[in-house]
Amino acid sequence: MSLPMVRSLPLHFAEIETIHNQCTSHHPVTLVVGPDGGEGVSCMALTLARRAALSTHSTLLLELNTASPTLDSWLNLSRAPWLPSAGLENLPIQATSQPNLDCLCAPHLGEGSWQFRDKTQLHLLLTALREKYQRIIIDASPLNRRNQQNIPPALLASVADQTLLVLLAGKSHEHRVADARRILESHHANIGGCIINDQYNPGLRSEMNRELTRIARWFPRLSRWLEQRINRSQVINFQV
Repeated sequence: MSLPMVRSLPLHFAEIETIHNQCTSHHPVTLVVGPDGGEGVSCMALTLARRAALSTHSTLLLELNTASPTLDSWLNLSRAPWLPSAGLENLPIQATSQPNLDCLCAPHLGEGSWQFRDKTQLHLLLTALREKYQRIIIDASPLNRRNQQNIPPALLASVADQTLLVLLAGKSHEHRVADARRILESHHANIGGCIINDQYNPGLRSEMNRELTRIARWFPRLSRWLEQRINRSQVINFQV
């Protein structure tokens, strides 16, 4: 049995509902990818897969992120070698603790790994998976990180129905994002949207307290009083 899926975002978030309704609910195969890594791609892929499964769609979370595979440890599953040409019945697909949600963890690459760099083989893999699953969410390696151990994410984007690009606010550099977009466009990927992870953006309380420092020199008592009110406010400090 799988462990609780604590690595995904809460499914009641309005943002998750919006992404599901506008993107993943209309496209059977969705690729989730970031420019350089660390943007929260695996977390977002797991969250979107859970949301799709919640709508009683038979859903597969397909991990092709061989740069930093994590789903086996997150979900208490196991990794095994497999190839796109293995056939649907021979793929090591595992059930998760959530109904309607299965997972195919990242393969151990070895002999025959060229198949993951062949567009025809990847297309045949997705065609076979479509016969069993209504929704397929793919967790991919970073677009700008290219080496022999990574399954080319741009190639995956070319065979997926849509691609969602995840960025990390304050961390993803503009030129790296532009590079990622050019890579996707050169492979004729259908870019469905951009998801901005604001994990490191300052909260409302931090910003309001920072602004108070502007008046603290001239109105110290007022500044301290306002700071106390801000820090005690349930509305300002509400966690979502």
